[in-house]
Amino acid sequence: MPIILKTDNEGNVVTKPLTGWITGTLAEIAVLLAVEYLLDESGDERGQIQLALTPQQCLELAEKLTKLAQRVLDEGESSTGKSPN
Repeated sequence: MPIILKTDNEGNVVTKPLTGWITGTLAEIAVLLAVEYLLDESGDERGQIQLALTPQQCLELAEKLTKLAQRVLDEGESSTGKSPN
């Protein structure tokens, strides 16, 4: 079943700003990722989710996030005319 992104009444994707994370291992067979995020715009309330990932899921996620982050950085550099250091 495909993941469907949550949207608000105007069709915008609902996001929660990331405020922190921790990682670890679970019984040396899985990886723990605990993520903390803001629940509201005031910053007063925070939520947390704790995920168990297989090593393969971690590698795939890391690769995808790295590629997307590099694309965003590259697009930002091309739109501002700045070159990388």
